[in-house]
Amino acid sequence: MKLNKKLLTLTILLISATEMGAMGIAPSLASIAADFPGTPITTIMNIMNFPGIAMIIVALITPSLIKVVPKKILCNIGVLCYAAIGPLGYLFNSSVVLLYMWAGLLGIGFGLLMPTSNGLIADFYAEEERGGIMGMQTMFTNLGGIYLTYVGGMLAAISWHMNYLAYCIGFIPFVLGCLVIPKENMEKTREEINKQKTPMNPKVFMYGIFIFIFIATYGVFNNNMSFLIESRGIGDAATSGTVTALFLVGGVLGGIIFGPLNKKLNDYMYCVGFGFLTAGYLIVYAASSLPVLFIGAVISGMSISQCMPQSLLGATNCSKVAKVTAACMVIHVGGQLGTFLGTYFYTPIPSMLSDAVDFRYVFAGMMAAVMVVVCAVCITIANKKEKAAK
Repeated sequence: MKLNKKLLTLTILLISATEMGAMGIAPSLASIAADFPGTPITTIMNIMNFPGIAMIIVALITPSLIKVVPKKILCNIGVLCYAAIGPLGYLFNSSVVLLYMWAGLLGIGFGLLMPTSNGLIADFYAEEERGGIMGMQTMFTNLGGIYLTYVGGMLAAISWHMNYLAYCIGFIPFVLGCLVIPKENMEKTREEINKQKTPMNPKVFMYGIFIFIFIATYGVFNNNMSFLIESRGIGDAATSGTVTALFLVGGVLGGIIFGPLNKKLNDYMYCVGFGFLTAGYLIVYAASSLPVLFIGAVISGMSISQCMPQSLLGATNCSKVAKVTAACMVIHVGGQLGTFLGTYFYTPIPSMLSDAVDFRYVFAGMMAAVMVVVCAVCITIANKKEKAAK
């Protein structure tokens, strides 16, 4: 059967729309806490973080799994895990343990679908095609986050159990994935792996460190926004939700400009991403009204659509085909570690200097500005070494 590139691209993009699934249950956390009054609030809040733990564990073994299981099957199993928690969470939710089980299942899905979907891009697209697709990937990821925020929120307003039904949309990319993604020749894959038993390109680890620092800094926005709005008296929980949605809209807009900019800047896209974060955070700090805060949210959100696709694109292009899934695993694990560990740096350290919530944005913005320079220097050195090696 002839490969339909347009339909394959759409399928991969719809799979990417599931990658912000951990935030889908956020609208229901308060209601869940009310239904389980004897459970510590931190235990309830960590339902959102638990998928990341499961994702890291599974992502670490996925490069080994692709030696025996086709990427198509692993990716589709991952998407099915996402879709399955819709009916499972809706029907079986009588204890917090069950909710953690569904969160763990979601994380297993992420650990399978994230590295393999990027591996599929390396398998079926030429190097010059990948930049545009990976830029659109981040755009669709943010669109998926917006969908879960609004649709999940509307369902949660009826009943928190119904919030889970928003995940049922995952059955669409699952069916498309089964029908559209070509079957992999496992013998050829094993031959490539055996031929390419070389160490991973050191640049992959540089990208992993960059995305770790970026995601840790990027997380400052959502982690502190509700506190900032409350401290300034410019809104309530609904306002915080609107700002978060605009933050994600920024990610969509950033995805549109990634492709054209990447063709000119390549790895220096990290400087653009950290630059957006610096500008956005300083605007948030200076904002005395909601319109200005909204502008800061959009600009801050545009940053992820420069750094995340550049990390995956750079890791893919500098790796042999058989190493792509492992390289993408490094990027995704780096991002998840940044999500977990960021709060342990960006909350206590700024608090030593100032008790004001808005100072955290100044501090994070300054760190992002430093990273603009650090990335530029490191990328220049890495490129010179690469040219000298050739």
